[in-house]
Amino acid sequence: MNRQDIESFFKTLLLGDFEESHNTAGEVIGGLIALIPILGQVMAARDVTGSIYAIGVKGGFKNATPVQLVNLGFAAFGAIPSRRSVTVRTARACGGHSRRRRAR
Repeated sequence: MNRQDIESFFKTLLLGDFEESHNTAGEVIGGLIALIPILGQVMAARDVTGSIYAIGVKGGFKNATPVQLVNLGFAAFGAIPSRRSVTVRTARACGGHSRRRRAR
């Protein structure tokens, strides 16, 4: 692995959809990091922003390619919390489970 490969890996990992040429290892590691609840949503928000930026550079939505629109859709879908996360948060909010000890 040379310096160029390492730079490409970190560019893909940090820039997401802002980077046009993606490094495969960076995509895989980014996908694993995206499984972490809050980090996944932050990365999805970064990708939504990057997709909108890429569409804007090409002249807006009327000039966007189908691939750019699909990428935007997947990124937006990734920003939605998982069902498990929503269920757990809802259960906690309804008093089903609380980390704080209840005063007696």
